[in-house]
Amino acid sequence: VADLTLLLVALGVVTWRRIEASPRADTVARRLLPALLITALGLIVGLVVTWLALPLTPLPTLKDLFPLLGILVVATVTSIATLWPPWPKWGKVVVLIVVLGWAQAAVRG
Repeated sequence: VADLTLLLVALGVVTWRRIEASPRADTVARRLLPALLITALGLIVGLVVTWLALPLTPLPTLKDLFPLLGILVVATVTSIATLWPPWPKWGKVVVLIVVLGWAQAAVRG
């Protein structure tokens, strides 16, 4: 989980930097990624403050964290869609092999 989290954060950072450096003034990703970041931070702060301010509150469950997972999926898909076109063919093949390997490992359990 930690490795996957680091990879997704790195993907988001690289995408954000490339979007900011791109000559196109207005892209969907340029507006979407900061909005997703602010929304995710708001959810995280809300969960943390609730848990710290109310000591008898149980730890967040998967149901409480599911909106963050949805935000992460949207940010990841947007980042990959932004970075995908300029990649070389061998890079695309490597990504597809890694994703398919990860998916089959997740299915097998």
